[in-house]
Amino acid sequence: MYRFGFGLMWVVGTFGCGGSDGASDAAPSDAPSDSSSDAHEDAGVADGGSPLGPYPPVTDLPARDALPDLFMSFDGTRRASDVSEWEAWRQDELRDLFAFYQYGYAPSDEVPVTVEVVVSEPDFIPDQVRYDELAVRLGDLGLVVHVALFTPHGVDSPPVFVAPNRCGNQEVTEDPRVRATTAWQGDNCGSTVEESRGVRAYQWPISSIAEAGFAFATFHESEIDPDDEEHDFANGVHAALVDSARDPRIRWGRVAAWAWGVSRVIDGLLEHGTVDATRIAAVGHSRRGKTVLLAAAHDPRIALVIAHQSGTGGVALHRSLEGETLELINALFPSWFNDVFPTFARRELQTPVDQHQLIALVAPRAVLATDGSDDRWADPDGARAAVLAASPAWELYGAPGVVLDDAGAPTLDGPLAWHLRPGDHDLTDDDWATFLEFARRRGW
Repeated sequence: MYRFGFGLMWVVGTFGCGGSDGASDAAPSDAPSDSSSDAHEDAGVADGGSPLGPYPPVTDLPARDALPDLFMSFDGTRRASDVSEWEAWRQDELRDLFAFYQYGYAPSDEVPVTVEVVVSEPDFIPDQVRYDELAVRLGDLGLVVHVALFTPHGVDSPPVFVAPNRCGNQEVTEDPRVRATTAWQGDNCGSTVEESRGVRAYQWPISSIAEAGFAFATFHESEIDPDDEEHDFANGVHAALVDSARDPRIRWGRVAAWAWGVSRVIDGLLEHGTVDATRIAAVGHSRRGKTVLLAAAHDPRIALVIAHQSGTGGVALHRSLEGETLELINALFPSWFNDVFPTFARRELQTPVDQHQLIALVAPRAVLATDGSDDRWADPDGARAAVLAASPAWELYGAPGVVLDDAGAPTLDGPLAWHLRPGDHDLTDDDWATFLEFARRRGW
């Protein structure tokens, strides 16, 4: 059981980064337009000016056009020149920097899980798919995550796609045998839970996934922590698991909590014992793309991660030109990150870490970042640049990293890949065809 802890030049002319994670596919029209970084108290220091942790406040960080170096220490005194140094200290330093300045620190408590099969339908899709509902109980926290597990007939220990969902497990199918969530739902899921049954079934092609020999496991993110946009964290895992040893301004945000939840679901799947523990793929769309990338950066059991249209706080660089800015994402979704991250509003060049470093923490495992050509809010160009900038981490392991075609475009051939398809912010059959093809090329 795993705890969840925490050389390219990219010149910019304006501040911004990508990734629409709002209720619609476009940039929100009611976004704040006249705020300033001066309006944010410098969250790098506590009241009275005492430091929150071992790193400088945001106002003391230098502005730099260049992407932060993958291998150079924060203080610039040493460099990880091989795998042993990368794994001995640089990975931990990067995880700590991301926790302090962006995602927040998860409590260090170990939370064992127990699993109960509460529904079993051996012939859910006749002659093709078995369905089991797993109730994954999180220690003594009083929280239960309901995992909908669909496994293909005739495949022993199949590889599995693990995916957090937005509206509840009932969104993946109209079949009433799949339990409807009792957790919080957003407005765009439907006015009632039953109205949301099957509302996103087109995004989860269970039959096609099974036909390719894969299992599919999904769970409602709000059963870990409700995405209600409230900043008081009065329920969910935030309320149940509190780290009183740290200043609350560097407490974990919801993206970190959901990522922790991905690992607890993996605990449950392995306890259940049906899927192949060596072929676990985490896949997420939009804010859930941010979630699975962060989870993979911490949990080595995730052998393949797919961050689809993950935007700002996901794959796209903070220093990019397009899409959602740090100011906007923190104003619109203040619960997703810690309280240091909003201090970077209009200060993108002062971020001491950038998203290529988060991607690099997954090396040498497989990473696929995918985008839509019309989804400018998620900043496909910034995502592509981040993937290319992360490639040296794979090369450190002797792997090829990103493999380019003759025209210089990334392909699916390497363990690190970026793919652009036509269209906007959505999860489609074409996307799943790409996901499955990427997995096949990894020998799955």
